[in-house]
Amino acid sequence: MRAARTLSSRRVAACVSRACAVVISAAALLGCERKAPGPAECSAYARAFVRDPRDNAIIAVELQSKIDAITQLCLTTPYDRELIACTQSTGRARACFDVYKRRIRQAP
Repeated sequence: MRAARTLSSRRVAACVSRACAVVISAAALLGCERKAPGPAECSAYARAFVRDPRDNAIIAVELQSKIDAITQLCLTTPYDRELIACTQSTGRARACFDVYKRRIRQAP
């Protein structure tokens, strides 16, 4: 018959420190939401911004170039989620961008 195993103070301290690390990591992940739009959001915004109903291969290459440029600008400029949300809800990317420009000019 084996004797009951007791936890040493070292093992208890190690378990407590691991549990604390997990809780702190989870809190950090849940509390730190990215404020700037990510690549997928920027790409969707750019497509909405340069939307053109014409379906011509030459124009498509030109439009893709514009989409890429606007996506890059979105990723490197401090656009906010409010701009992206406006575009998604209204479908009027240019009007939302005008509102965004006015809003950032008024920021302190």
